Amino acid sequence: MRPMVLLDGSLLRALPAVLLGVCVSVQEAGAAGFALKEQSTAAQGNAFAGATAGADDLSYMFFNPAAAARQSGSQVVAVGSYIMPRAELRDGTASAATPVGTVPIRGGNGGNDIAEDKLLPAFYAMWEATPDLKLALGVNAPFGLETDYNEGWIGRYHALNSRLRTINFNPVVAYRVHDLLSVGAGLQVQYIDARLTNAIDFGTIGLAGGIGFAAPTAQDGRAKVTGDNLGVGFNAGLIAEPLEGTRIGVAYRSHVRHDIDGDADFTLDAAGVGAALQAATGAFVRTSARRYPGGSRRRPFRAS
Repeated sequence: MRPMVLLDGSLLRALPAVLLGVCVSVQEAGAAGFALKEQSTAAQGNAFAGATAGADDLSYMFFNPAAAARQSGSQVVAVGSYIMPRAELRDGTASAATPVGTVPIRGGNGGNDIAEDKLLPAFYAMWEATPDLKLALGVNAPFGLETDYNEGWIGRYHALNSRLRTINFNPVVAYRVHDLLSVGAGLQVQYIDARLTNAIDFGTIGLAGGIGFAAPTAQDGRAKVTGDNLGVGFNAGLIAEPLEGTRIGVAYRSHVRHDIDGDADFTLDAAGVGAALQAATGAFVRTSARRYPGGSRRRPFRAS
């Protein structure tokens, strides 16, 4: 929760909705920031240049399902990429707007490297039904991200640990119409799992609610939102080679809409401010991550 979001005591019952809005709104930023292109070592070796028209091996079906039609024989391909991002905050400052004025938020920079290193696997299999008809399956993790900040860093009210994981099953039918033209289409069945955590400034909230012993930025609790969903989409493409050595590829991958359902859990501060707010307002209890006071509301994540 951002410490500058302050509510009058009469509105404290809406605080879980505010918290969930801050946590879950990350999902609305768009899938591009989470996209993982490292699904083919052959394509990656070419810096993904011409991947839509490529067919060097079966892994190119991730970029264009028609690539499977240009492969020969039943086969299995496994790919592994180790991703090592690095992110670090330097020279950061933060403050909270409280009923008694602006209060500095004390803490560190979150750690020397907040981005988690991960192994990204991909798997492809194909059965040659006939020399022209191919049935294939791709299993990928097309979107994912995890950041992990140290406890007590200056941005703790925005994020601590955030994790998004997906797994996508892509059965494909590909057919070589002619030596010059191959087509393919498939179904996407995608599972998504998300976990978002951040600190709660019970001191600032409690002071705004009239709790005398509340101390802004010094009495922190924690919120954790978890949820998952299964979505469906499709992909299709064609590869044409009008002249030897000249290949044209066209591919389309639909978005997969995820309405993530789950729960929000709260850890109260040791000083008892959160407990006092909970007793007085009924806020900060286990809450459905898709239900808000006044009605049901979903936060979609669209993976394209």
